[in-house]
Amino acid sequence: MADRLEGYRASYFVSEAPVEIGGVGAALIATGGTERLLLESFERGFRPVIIAAHPSFNSLPAMLEARAALRGKGLSPLAVYVREPAEAASLLNALPRAVSISGSRLGLVGEPSPWLVASSVDADAAERVMGLELVKIGMEEFYREYRDSRPTGALDRVLGKCSVERPRAELEKALRVYTALKRLASRYRLDALTVRCFDILERLKTTACLALSLLNSEGLVAGCEGDMQSLVTMYLAHRLTGRPAWMANPARVEGDTILLAHCTAPIKWGVKCRLTTHFESGIGVGLDVALPRGKVVLARIDGRLERIYLSGALVKESGMGLPGLCRSQVRVKVEGDPWKLLDALPGNHVVVAPAPAEWGLRVAAALYGVEVVEPLAG
Repeated sequence: MADRLEGYRASYFVSEAPVEIGGVGAALIATGGTERLLLESFERGFRPVIIAAHPSFNSLPAMLEARAALRGKGLSPLAVYVREPAEAASLLNALPRAVSISGSRLGLVGEPSPWLVASSVDADAAERVMGLELVKIGMEEFYREYRDSRPTGALDRVLGKCSVERPRAELEKALRVYTALKRLASRYRLDALTVRCFDILERLKTTACLALSLLNSEGLVAGCEGDMQSLVTMYLAHRLTGRPAWMANPARVEGDTILLAHCTAPIKWGVKCRLTTHFESGIGVGLDVALPRGKVVLARIDGRLERIYLSGALVKESGMGLPGLCRSQVRVKVEGDPWKLLDALPGNHVVVAPAPAEWGLRVAAALYGVEVVEPLAG
């Protein structure tokens, strides 16, 4: 038996020594008959956020029994079934990352775009639920930073990764937005930010798309249009996986697929990249980033951080260059009726994240008491 469990033990998920971080923890039920060990740990102050079962040695029935007992004591841990050690490792890695979310600072540069009438986040709820601090920064401060910024070194990095259809002067203007936002993030000690980007287009005759793509690629989570719900979701996905996410518009529904589009996909995530114009204005720099085929998760949290909406999906096609849509385009297949997902979303954007983010988002939801809603389940 010890040999069969070696991979799980390497992940430090064993019922005899549950992982504990900051008063919360996780445990793998290694074998049947260990239910009382977990309850004794609970009586000593251990509060498992996660209890996991694996496919052998009566682990699953033991987990179900232990979960029922914990529920009777007022605790509702996330109960999961891991099929292989790598999944257990994903849970372990997600727990400290989820704990570390508390204390993060998220910036709003300007106000939300005027058409976003349902995409704000309640600041008090953000602080109460996850310990997030929302920081407001005026657009005039951004414009001052823009005037003083120069994209030193950034242009060469972009030219080496993407095919370019825009004049060098347009690239330099777009990269000044990148430098200005990066300076603001440093000044205010921000972990993530979103910006009222269409005001930039009108006043400076350039766009924030390239800046946001680069910032996300570098690990500073950045969203557009002042959509704070999407920003929180992107930040959670990134913090829990170390990989960038992307906010997009659901643009078309075709059978069991949704065509998602926006001009800001992270260059780092793409298999190819093209720098062209911004869709709505035809000016500035927009990005056509093709994402790789494979599994992703679609997600969005609501404005009071009470519910997070999740759905697995499969990237079937990307980089299509279809007219009449934002530049980065991804067609994803979902299991079920796409309209059920779109009907449930609390706003007009959806966040696309690498598939491993689903484990992390579930762990964070369990840790912070956020309800997971799966509109396509069942």
